[in-house]
Amino acid sequence: MLEYDFQGVVGTHPLLRVSLPYADGALRVRLIACYGLLANLEDCFLRASDPSVTRSKLGWWYEELRRCRSEQPSHPLTASLLDSGAIFRWSPSLMDRLFQLCLSRVDHPGLKDERELYELCQAIGSIHLELEANLSNRIPGVQAEVADSAGMAGFTQILRESYLAKLPNFYWIPLTLTADTGLTRSQIGGLQAGKLAYEVMAGLVRLPIRLSKVEHHGGARPRHLDPALIAYSPHWCIHTMLQWRQLHRFWGKLRAQARPEIVVGELRKLHLGDSWAAWMTARRIGRERKGFERGPQHD
Repeated sequence: MLEYDFQGVVGTHPLLRVSLPYADGALRVRLIACYGLLANLEDCFLRASDPSVTRSKLGWWYEELRRCRSEQPSHPLTASLLDSGAIFRWSPSLMDRLFQLCLSRVDHPGLKDERELYELCQAIGSIHLELEANLSNRIPGVQAEVADSAGMAGFTQILRESYLAKLPNFYWIPLTLTADTGLTRSQIGGLQAGKLAYEVMAGLVRLPIRLSKVEHHGGARPRHLDPALIAYSPHWCIHTMLQWRQLHRFWGKLRAQARPEIVVGELRKLHLGDSWAAWMTARRIGRERKGFERGPQHD
C-alpha cells in the first residue's frame, strides 16, 4: 500500500512518532493518511494570510476527497487514502461534519465561556476519534460518545491553529475571561500581560483534563482506559495518553511562568518519557484486552 509522507505528518503531530509504532501493517498506513488529512486541513489555517484563502483551501480539499472516491486523485494524500482503502471507511456524512466544523472556525465570533470552549474541543476530538476508529478492522462504526477524553485532541489542535498560524486567532479564549480579567484575547493568548496572563492560560490548558470524565492520579496518567476504546482503537488510547502528558507539562510550565515561547515549543516537542509512557500504555491495553477476552470469572 502507498504510504503517505510520514515525516510531514509527524511535523504537525509529533506525538505520532512514538504512538504509531504500536499500530501494525495496513492500519498504520491508514492512520498516517488519516493524520495526514488532519495535518493538511490544519495547514489551511496555518499558512493562509486571509480567512477567504482558508475557506478556499478547505473547499479544494472537500472536493478532492469527494472526487477521489470515483476519479483519479490529484494529490499524494488522496492517492494514499484511496490505495489503503481508508477513504471508503469514512461515510460522506462524516466528511461533511468534519468540513463543517473546520469552516465554523474560520470566522468564529468568539466563545462565551469555558463550557463552550470545552464543547468545541469535544466536537473536534470526537470527529478525530470517529475518523481513526473506523479505520480499524476490529469493530467498524464506533460512536464518538465513548471518548471521555476527546477534548484533549481538540484543544491541542486549537493551540496549533492559533500559535503556529500566520494570523493568530484567539477566538477560543472565552469572553468571560476577558471580562473578568480586563485583558484582551491577544494579551491572554500571547502571554503579553505578565503573571495574570500566565495564570489564565494555565487554567485553560488544564480545562480539557479538569472537565473530562477520565479520572487521573499522581499527575501522570488516567486511572483507567475506556474498554470500548481499547476494543475499537488502541492507538487512540496511546496517543490520547501522550496528549494528556503534553498538556500536563504545558500546564506546569505555565504555572511556573516560563517564557512565552514554550507555547510553540511544547506543541512541537517530544520528551524522553513519552516513549516510556507509550510502551506502558500499550502493555496496559494488552492486559486489559486479555481480561475482556476471558470474560467474567466465576467460582
